Amino acid sequence: MKKFYFLIIFFSLVSANVIAQHTGIFQLNNLPVKDTLLSGWKMYAGDNKQFANPSLDDSKWLPIDLTKDIQQYPQLHNAGIIWLRLHLIVDSSLKDQLLAAHIEQYAASEVYLNGVLIQKYGTNSNDQKKVVAYLPSAQPFLINLFRDTQNVIAVRVAYEPGIPYLSYLNNTLPVFNLYINRQQTAFKNYSENEHQ
Repeated sequence: MKKFYFLIIFFSLVSANVIAQHTGIFQLNNLPVKDTLLSGWKMYAGDNKQFANPSLDDSKWLPIDLTKDIQQYPQLHNAGIIWLRLHLIVDSSLKDQLLAAHIEQYAASEVYLNGVLIQKYGTNSNDQKKVVAYLPSAQPFLINLFRDTQNVIAVRVAYEPGIPYLSYLNNTLPVFNLYINRQQTAFKNYSENEHQ
């Protein structure tokens, strides 16, 4: 009987995850101690400032797995600039929580939340000779997500050619990863990582 209940719970979780991926909306409904990596991004190779507009129709954009190394994205190397977009809903159970985010990247980026520029790392340019990649310190910053309604995070990412992208101990060098957690937990995690 326990196996039966376990299977029901397991398939319910898998189904919920598949539905969330199919609809293209990241459901932020649980914040464990470890910072939550946002997934389910879409990508467009090319540049247009209108891509930051939250009402833009991105249904034909390509899904992208940002867990790979920066060297594995020919779209970024060829275009020089790509845009990433993620639709995100914060569950009502987190409505009273102050949230913080941090970024890991090996590129230059401009991060827009619901059409407003909230972070900028490095120098973005359509001229690849002017692009300056930037590796942030992973220090968290406050992020004010709407509750119980859809948020759109849009990121303009530029690639700096001609620099060695070498990883330490074969770690992946991400193009762009965004993590979220409760403010207090995020800053605590950052402090502990810095001391290590």
